[in-house]
Amino acid sequence: MSSQDFEQCVIATALLDGGHTDLPLQTKHFTQSVLADIWQDIHDESDVNTLKLAQKHGEQTLCDIIDNVPTSMRSATSVRQMCSSIIKAYDVRKFIAQLDLVKVMVESGVPIGEAMLKLQEADTGSVDKEPVALLDLMREVYQEIEDVSNGTKELNTYIPTGLTDFDKTFGGIERSAYTVVAGRPSMGKTAFAMQVCLNAAKAGQKVLVISLEMSAKSIAYRILSSASKVDLQILRRAKIKSQEAWRKLATGMNQVHNSSLHVDDQGGLTLAQLMAKIRRHHRKHGMDLLMIDYLGLMTSDNKSQKKFEYISEISNAMPTLAKELGIGLVALSQLGRDVEKRPDKHPMMSDLRDSGSIEQDADNIIMLYREEYYQRKPENEGLAEVIMQKQRNGATGTIKMHFDKETASFKDLERKF
Repeated sequence: MSSQDFEQCVIATALLDGGHTDLPLQTKHFTQSVLADIWQDIHDESDVNTLKLAQKHGEQTLCDIIDNVPTSMRSATSVRQMCSSIIKAYDVRKFIAQLDLVKVMVESGVPIGEAMLKLQEADTGSVDKEPVALLDLMREVYQEIEDVSNGTKELNTYIPTGLTDFDKTFGGIERSAYTVVAGRPSMGKTAFAMQVCLNAAKAGQKVLVISLEMSAKSIAYRILSSASKVDLQILRRAKIKSQEAWRKLATGMNQVHNSSLHVDDQGGLTLAQLMAKIRRHHRKHGMDLLMIDYLGLMTSDNKSQKKFEYISEISNAMPTLAKELGIGLVALSQLGRDVEKRPDKHPMMSDLRDSGSIEQDADNIIMLYREEYYQRKPENEGLAEVIMQKQRNGATGTIKMHFDKETASFKDLERKF
């Protein structure tokens, strides 16, 4: 059966059994205007007034619609299946229309990146999201609070990092939010982010790492070192001598054996390419947590565009993507050199490099600081400060952690040894 046949079946069933107010079909999904008009009149009606409809659309029109549909196709299950097919057919038509538009745009000289972003508008979901009544939202929130309090449901607002002090203080990595991890070189940005990704994957979360700086194999070395607690440099030189080290490596391999963590190291990505890659992965594998290392290495299709302009464009897109996919999105960012000129080298949000929009766009900003990098003392050896500079829905503040340079990993202070 064609999409047009399905449209008639849905309308016929609604005329006979009621308006099917729970179906997500909208008038835009119909190819036949007469059926779209009828659906507009009956969708929100639990008791369809056929006399009124016959007067408006014609009695013969309604009779033809009903007579053309077999009784066997009028079950609730069949209607929902047909509804899904109608929406998919609409998506195909919409995508083809976008392709035609993009072709015209490119041929008229519009930059490819801008045209690609236009094409992605056809890939943001089948059904437009409708406003929700406040009372319905409040009931949902109340029920969630009750379920979590009673222990019948786990709170799903945050993704645990596996770093106990961080999770207790800040909750973890917020879902549907854009989190920036920033710091000067050698502060441990990648190590911290990879530790979070590894712990999340070990806990059953689906994780994607997009590395614009390091190769996938380099990341694998880091993860293995962190998981096994074997010195990263020993692994890189492949100088494993002791049986104890081999045992640790086997333990580390077992820890990540069943985890869902994917790594993509394609460099030089534009915003359009990045967004398309992320959406494809999300459709194919699912995703809870995304880490991008790092924003400053992305490129622009527009060669005349200044760096702060396209970094702003990238940063603007991140919170929208996080909310659209419902994922925790962690992006790494550099800090400017002005930090080095201050007596107190603790980072500030104004130090964020390349674009002031990162500070504005991010839901959460985490900065890393290690005093021993500038002035080594016995009391600061291996000590790192994890500073929550901004958290839109939670507390800010600083926690101290242990940074293990040998395995490029962070630990709670009480678990240093």
